[in-house]
Amino acid sequence: MPGDRRLRAAVGVVALAVGLALGIVGYRSLRPEGAAKDAGTTSPATPAATSGNREEISVTRPVIRQTVRGRTAWHVQLKDLKVAAGANAISAGGMEEAVIYDKTGTPAIRLTAQQAKGNTADGTLEVSGDVRATTSEGALISTDRLRWIEQERRVHCPGLVTVRARKASMAARDLSYFPDTDIVRVPGLVRFYSNGNKLMGRQLVYNVATETLEMRKVQAILSPRRSQATPLPR
Repeated sequence: MPGDRRLRAAVGVVALAVGLALGIVGYRSLRPEGAAKDAGTTSPATPAATSGNREEISVTRPVIRQTVRGRTAWHVQLKDLKVAAGANAISAGGMEEAVIYDKTGTPAIRLTAQQAKGNTADGTLEVSGDVRATTSEGALISTDRLRWIEQERRVHCPGLVTVRARKASMAARDLSYFPDTDIVRVPGLVRFYSNGNKLMGRQLVYNVATETLEMRKVQAILSPRRSQATPLPR
């Protein structure tokens, strides 16, 4: 029947696109030891709602892996996934966890958020909604939207973001974090707090691993009575 042929064609296109750029692995392969045998069952792909003539395929509880030159760049564990046939973009809801890897294949950043989007063409990953990112050095990045740019090996947070490291914290907008070097960069205004010292300035460069700081155009030394990072004015 025409409908069956369209569905088979959509499944074929999605399978090819995902097979080339992503590895969709059943949740069973990642379930903790001791979990119930049926706890990780992955439902088969089923057609989702259509928009015009576009077919969509839905998969429940998948794990998506993005590979770059044979290594895993990042993976996302989801509750559901929708892929539009013939498109590079995927959309997902109910994200459970995402992991960004360094060049050696070691987890560099672990993320939780409400939603995730990935692009299979350039390897970018974007998460949004109550984002919490923990680096390998133990720093916690909190924001509403975070984008991983694989080609630049950079995390970018365009909105208001706070970072809490072992001995320092900061609040800023337009923050970038480079996990391969553990460097945080903020071109604009930033409030920085460490060991009772509180600075406000611009062009921050902070090494999370070595705890070294560079800041230019320092505008003020804030009151030492305030001990935590506070949001910037909207």
